[in-house]
Amino acid sequence: ETATLPIESYLYNLLYEVSLPEPGRSLNFHGPLGSIMWLLPGKWDLPLCDYPLKALFEHVSLKNIIKLMTCVLLEQQILIESSEFYYLMLCAECITALTFPFSWPHVFVPILPASQHG
Repeated sequence: ETATLPIESYLYNLLYEVSLPEPGRSLNFHGPLGSIMWLLPGKWDLPLCDYPLKALFEHVSLKNIIKLMTCVLLEQQILIESSEFYYLMLCAECITALTFPFSWPHVFVPILPASQHG
């Protein structure tokens, strides 16, 4: 008879005892809910993006994407407004991913708290 560990034990192990893989390498973890792969992009690999880049071009005009990219590359202050959180995050995350190999050196707050809405 094999004893099974509670799911909390696996989560604790993943969060506190397993080191992240080296850049450009992956780590496979096999647990009771299946396998999980952690992948840390290498220094020159394209960054991971949780949003499809295609959706950015479907919802934002090319003219506005070019304006956004210009502002990002010139390190201008940018405020993006949307009534839908999904599209706000889509735009912010995709524009950030498209700046590779550059990175945004300033504060990046994709969603403002309600107290900051005006």
